[in-house]
This record gives sequence, structure tokens and C-alpha cells, in this order.
Amino acid sequence: MNRKKIYNPESTENITDRKIFGGDPTGIFELNDIKFQWAYNLWDLMLKNTWFPKEVDLTADVNDYKLLEPMEKTGYDRVLAQLIFMDSLQTNNIIDNLNPFVTAPEMNLILVRQAFEEALHCYEEGTEVLTSTGFKDFRDLTYDDLVANYQDNGTITFSKPSDIIVGDHNGKMYGIGHSSYYQSVTGNHRVVYQDNRYDGKGSNIKTELAENINLSNKSFPIAGTAIGEKVELSNEDKFRIAFQADGTVANSGWLKDKNYNIYDYTLEDGTYSYIFTFRRKDKILRMSRLLDQLGCKYTVSKTEDDYVKFYVWVTFRCDKDFSWVELDKIHAQWGNSFINELGCWDGSFREEGGVCYSNTNKQAIDKVIEIATLSNTQAKQVEVNTNLDNRQRCWQVHLVRNKADQSGRSMTKQVKDYNGKIYCCTVESGMLVVRFNSNVCISGNSQSYAVMVDSISTNSKEIYDLWRTDKDLRVKNDAVAKVYADLAENPTTKNFIKALYANQILEGIYFYSGFAYLYTLARSGKMLGSAQMIRFIN
Repeated sequence: MNRKKIYNPESTENITDRKIFGGDPTGIFELNDIKFQWAYNLWDLMLKNTWFPKEVDLTADVNDYKLLEPMEKTGYDRVLAQLIFMDSLQTNNIIDNLNPFVTAPEMNLILVRQAFEEALHCYEEGTEVLTSTGFKDFRDLTYDDLVANYQDNGTITFSKPSDIIVGDHNGKMYGIGHSSYYQSVTGNHRVVYQDNRYDGKGSNIKTELAENINLSNKSFPIAGTAIGEKVELSNEDKFRIAFQADGTVANSGWLKDKNYNIYDYTLEDGTYSYIFTFRRKDKILRMSRLLDQLGCKYTVSKTEDDYVKFYVWVTFRCDKDFSWVELDKIHAQWGNSFINELGCWDGSFREEGGVCYSNTNKQAIDKVIEIATLSNTQAKQVEVNTNLDNRQRCWQVHLVRNKADQSGRSMTKQVKDYNGKIYCCTVESGMLVVRFNSNVCISGNSQSYAVMVDSISTNSKEIYDLWRTDKDLRVKNDAVAKVYADLAENPTTKNFIKALYANQILEGIYFYSGFAYLYTLARSGKMLGSAQMIRFIN
């Protein structure tokens, strides 16, 4: 099997030659000329039958769920968990496995539309998600990235996404927040909040759909506690922070003339050579102590205009971007020490331990924000101009420690029309650290059937995890996923045909067996809203 070319101007294929498989299309959707009219008609029918979960009233199901017998409740939870797994699997399989081999544009439209129906609850284009390498636009996210997971207890861990969702949305988007907190999501996206009327029973971290949430009496998390193994800020770390603020690479002009990467250049003995120049006595004293603690080679000289110059040789690399910081390895205690050290070199301390940090290097600014977010610290970014002659861009970050949430009292919820791409991903905890228009917040990730889970169940996190933790479901899921994995790893005609059969079995038997249980509950007068939701999906 050969994948179709995305861009193929040399194509000579015409409507007579068009094939569903094995064709040679240009890559352009030329839909004024349709060969497979039945496929185009099916796509048009999909558009006309579009529905949204908010159209189904699940109010009665909330009470019904509480009254289910224990085995009925277990069955409901396991069915939803299985549907969640298959929904996510289909989204990936359709786009990544099947569509690349289909060469008729009419068929491409059907598959893209089906993938959209599988995953519908997402963020506006331009939203970023926190990864181990920093905030990353959802458009650039991969399955190899380590994504920050916000946990119920406020800690933050990292894991690979189990699903990445891309879709089209023509409808309402909900903007929630103010000048220091903002997210723009679809109406059925889960918004994470803390209940200020918390009764002390279980976690006070809650989620509610964006279209339904009332912002009063709630606070909204913006930071958490990283629990990586790197707890103590080392002398090497302190030196690198000082270098970002005040250091330069020795002979940097000569190195640039020779087209060397100045930050990677080492002397014959393998050391890096740096220069620091200070007039402030506190910095001179701090640098002297730090170099003595490091035990590295250095010399000190004084210039005619009373500056003190340090020439330093160390065995580790420094840069101006803080690229050496591995976010998935750090602990919040390390992050707070980092912020304190930052204030000593290239920042200023404010009341109650706050720090204001300024820089013209946006990469360094972003890294400071990311470290603060992992250290229970509010990081508010503003852009300023310090050099009015050449309008050099400069940013400030105002850091407020031990402030990990924002009150909903001054927030607003605004509805706007949106027609464009939406993005999300799925992580183990069900909660992500995201950024939109420079505002950081904690928000829910996307999961199919999230409306039913979050509206009805009292143990939504357990349901989202059941597809992996329940032994019976895991055996079934591994068998289903293997067929698709075989095609991804070995795209032969045989494996493609197997995947087509698996697709039909998944939709026609596995999905329907889950639907049947919910229909059975409805026949006994229970969970009628859930059954109506399933009828639409069915």
C-alpha cells in the first residue's frame, strides 16, 4: 500500500481515472467534479445530522444514577469507559491509518467528518499546552511529547498523551477569565475549578462544562506543585542563572566571525570560558562566593572605571535561554529557589517575596513562566519597551509565590461565534496546564462522552481510567488496538483490509454492544437521557 501524496501537481488523473484506493490525485479537493456521488451525498447527510450533546437533557439521569443497583452502576461506568477508549481509538485510526491511503476526495471528506464527530470538545486554535520542553502549540504536539498532568491534589506530573484531537468547529466558543486568566473552549469542554464552599469530603477540585459553569463562589487553578526528583538548586544551576543575567562568552566576537556556535565552543581542555562584569558590590560578593563554592578556575581584575571583571572556566555549558532546565525533572522547591536566585541577578524583589523579572529574550521569559507554574507561583507577563530608539521588545514577568489560583469573582464568561480548527489532547489525570494569549490556567482535557461522564457520574476520573485498569476491558482493548497498530507499523494491503474489517466490527458490534446496555436500562425507565444521547450517536 502506498500513501497518497499531499501535494502532487504532476498528477494527470481525471474523473474517469479516479479510484478510492491506488489513485494519483493532485491533493486538491476538486469537489465540483464528483465521481462517487453516493459518497458526497453521505458527507452532506453527516453535515445535516450534526447534533451537540448540550441538546440532550441529562438532569434526571443525575438522580437515576444515584439510585442504580451496584451492578447496574458498575455496568454503566464500564460501558462509558469502553466507549471512551473506542471513540479515541477511532479518531486516531481514521486520520492516521485509513485516510492516508484513500485517494478519492469524496471519501476523504467522509473520513475527516467522522473523525470530527468522534472528538468534539476542544480549545481554540492558538492555545498552548505545557510539555517537558515548555509551552507548545497544540498544532505542534506529538505523541512523543511529555505533557503536564494536573492532579486532584494540586501536584503536576508528566506523561505522553494517549490521544491528540484535531477538528473543525463552526459554532459557539466560550471565553472564560479576565486579564490574568483566560481560556477559550467549546461549550462542552470541562473547566477545572475549586469549590470555595468545599465541605472537606474528597477533593475540592471539580469540573463543569463551559456552557453551564457559574463563576461565582469558585476559584480557578493557574499553577501547581511539580514533584520531580530535582529538589535542591545546585551551585551549577546558580551559575547558569547568573550567566543568563550578566555573563558573556569569552571571545564571542571572534567566535562569531569564525561562524562558531558561541555557546557550544570549548577550549582544548574541554572547558567553557565566560566573562562577568559588575559594579554592584552585592553581585561582586555573590559571584566570588559562588565561584569558591564551585571550585572552578577563575581570575579577577578591575577596570579603570571601577568595574570588576571575572574570567571563569567551567566544565558545563551555559546559554541565554534557560534551555538546560528539564521541566519534568524539577520539584516545586527547586522552582522556588530558582525564582529567588533569579531575583538576586536579573530581577527585583517585591513585597511578600514577589519577584519582577525583565528580559528581551522571549525564550528565557517563557521558561521562567513555566518554572513558576510548576512552583505554585502566579506568573503575569506584560510587554514593555525599554529602548525607545529601536523599539526593542522587552517583557516583564511579575511572580507572586504561593498563589496558585484566581478568584472567579471578577471573571466573565463571554460567548462568541467561531469557525475554525479546535485542538486538544488526553492525559492520564484528565487535566492539562494550558496557555492562551499569555494567560496560564488549568483546564480539562478532551474525552469523548465527557458530557455523560461529567454530568452524571460522581467518580469521573475513575471512569476515564477504567479502559486501562479494568482487566476485562484491557484484554479487549489490547486486541482491538493491535490490528490498527499492525497497519501503522507495516502498511501492507493485507493489514489495510484487516483494519477495514476491524473498523466495521468496532462500529457495528463493539460500539453497539455498549449501546445495548444503556438501551436496556432505559427500557426499565432508568437513565433515559443517556439513552437519548446514545440514539443520536447510534
